Amino acid sequence: MPADRRLPEKLVTLGDHLRQRRIERGLVQREVADELGASEASLVNWEAGHREPALRFIPRIIHFLGYDPRGEGRSLGERLRLLRQGLGLSGKETARAIGLDPGTLRRLEREGHARSEEVRVRVEEWLGRCR
Repeated sequence: MPADRRLPEKLVTLGDHLRQRRIERGLVQREVADELGASEASLVNWEAGHREPALRFIPRIIHFLGYDPRGEGRSLGERLRLLRQGLGLSGKETARAIGLDPGTLRRLEREGHARSEEVRVRVEEWLGRCR
């Protein structure tokens, strides 16, 4: 049986994963957009790869998919960023929750590693509580 040509060839973006799941569930874009609380135009742009979803949609997309296609992350900073976004938290909200300066959090996410053992421990503890 030939593959469904509507399905993405490779699952690279969140939009690819959304399109695949939408088609598997037999839904139209309007239905998925309503479920995500987004406009149909936004969903069309995500699926076409023209735009990435805003932070506020990431938790809803993960819930809709039933998994997080972005993976776990390799470095401490990447794991922190992916979890933060998956929870729909801004950098400022996350820094406050961990007890860090927002600039320290931005640097950690950018560089991938903590510059001090104290920061590393705080972040690891927060990651453990949020899982």
